[in-house]
Amino acid sequence: MLILHNAHHDGKKPGTAIAAVFGVGLIGYHLVQNLCQRRYSIVHSLPFSWHSSSHRKKENSDILDCIRKLIKNPAHVNRIDFVWSAGKGGFGMSQDDTQAELDVFSEVLEMSMTVCREHPSCQVRFHMISSAGGLFEGQRNVNAHSQPAPKRPYAFLKLAQEKILDDGNGLVRLIYRPTSVYGFAGLHRRMGLIPT
Repeated sequence: MLILHNAHHDGKKPGTAIAAVFGVGLIGYHLVQNLCQRRYSIVHSLPFSWHSSSHRKKENSDILDCIRKLIKNPAHVNRIDFVWSAGKGGFGMSQDDTQAELDVFSEVLEMSMTVCREHPSCQVRFHMISSAGGLFEGQRNVNAHSQPAPKRPYAFLKLAQEKILDDGNGLVRLIYRPTSVYGFAGLHRRMGLIPT
């Protein structure tokens, strides 16, 4: 996971924006590149274990400590963004894999709510990359009134994550549902639709 920082001055008062990005794969990589083009800089690259909850407990604590250190003067912090573009599974994931991933998602969401409670004067936003392709698989003419009808474990996972996020008190919650992810995969990254 990566923590990015953007300290800016608008001529009137100083301000700081922080972004914690979980998942730097096909989508997350491009999100980070875009943030860097908008004057963010990567200040921390921290480990984030998928399969070891005991490791994650320490890692989550380290991530929170790094964010707290960046918030030197809470009056100058405008916004903290948590971005969930992570996931070890795709359309082919099994039912057994979904609970572990849901648990990890819940931990990151709890981390964001901790920051929100500790810094009530700061806007804390949680961005989740979901999946229109999964949630509306097989449907035609999907629009704003269409209801998700998951068919695979992956889609049920995404819907469960969206519902958990809806309960995130105090957070600004943003859910993005890309239809299909196109593009080449780098080393150790999941492949997009076209290369597959």
